[in-house]
Amino acid sequence: MIGWHVTPTRNIESIQANGLHPQIGVRSKAARESVPAVFLFSSAGACEDGLMNWMSDEFDDNEPLSFLKIDLTGMSVRNNGGWEIEVREPLAAELILETLTEQEFPEQHTTQLHLTSSKPL
Repeated sequence: MIGWHVTPTRNIESIQANGLHPQIGVRSKAARESVPAVFLFSSAGACEDGLMNWMSDEFDDNEPLSFLKIDLTGMSVRNNGGWEIEVREPLAAELILETLTEQEFPEQHTTQLHLTSSKPL
């Protein structure tokens, strides 16, 4: 299983060194989450849809974003509604398959975006 994590580009160096760790961050607090977790999108299309809708409001307009394609094989995951994946254990940096900038993300995954964005949630 593959998941897509969106993060400000300024976090990439730390994530590449330390991986991703479950936490209750700013967005989780706003959503009243009670359990630390790492949240990911279930596909590149779901990621694109999220950014075109609610998620772009969560970041400053001038904040460069990066997209992490993460291998979740063998991980215990919760699929929340088909588009969101919740992981409650650390994700080692070695699980990151790709790190893409905002400019690279749509170009690299155009075919997948068109295929997945037409599926109902």
